[in-house]
Amino acid sequence: MSRRSPLANTAPRTLPRNASRVAGQVVVAVTSLVLGTALATLPLAASAALALDPSRSSVTLLSIKVLADGTSSVTERHAFTELVGRVDDDGAASVSIPLAAIETGVPIRNERMSEFLFETGTYPEATIEATVPAAALESGTHQLELEATLDLHGERQTILVPVSVDRDVGAVTVTAIEPVLLDAAAHDLAGGIGKLAELAGLLHIPMTIPVSFSLTFVDSDS
Repeated sequence: MSRRSPLANTAPRTLPRNASRVAGQVVVAVTSLVLGTALATLPLAASAALALDPSRSSVTLLSIKVLADGTSSVTERHAFTELVGRVDDDGAASVSIPLAAIETGVPIRNERMSEFLFETGTYPEATIEATVPAAALESGTHQLELEATLDLHGERQTILVPVSVDRDVGAVTVTAIEPVLLDAAAHDLAGGIGKLAELAGLLHIPMTIPVSFSLTFVDSDS
């Protein structure tokens, strides 16, 4: 006579009716916790691309005019009313300046700078490109020397710009610590500057142009 295993008559155990639902909730909770922790540890530089906010940004330049008598000069500040730019996920930054958007406070001077200096019919915009280090896109204020490429009036020049990068919630602001001294001759602007001096009856306008900027980029999805 064969012996039956003591387990042979053991009835299958049934789980409580809501056990599968509870197990599913546990899996979802654990998954959410893991994903949340992973996302929280991602650096801010890996967040969505940042778009320039023109209402919170400015690019200005100083024009120094030496009057015809040669004994006095006048310094004037000009600005651009339109700016477009972005900072990509990898830190690649670019800013475009429509040069016809120059605002000097004098309409005829706006027209002359657009036509004779920038020659916007041929060179409608200036562009600046740079790579912002990931560490500078983390929360807080960081100072560094940024290597940038300026494409202006058909000439590309590499410039080193001391900047302060301030990362706040939803925004990054890049500000020149000191004015950038733009060499107008290096961008083939000498002829245009000479023409402006002639039209205004000036002795001359210096070729070194101080340029200041403060650029605020905001999260694209904000």
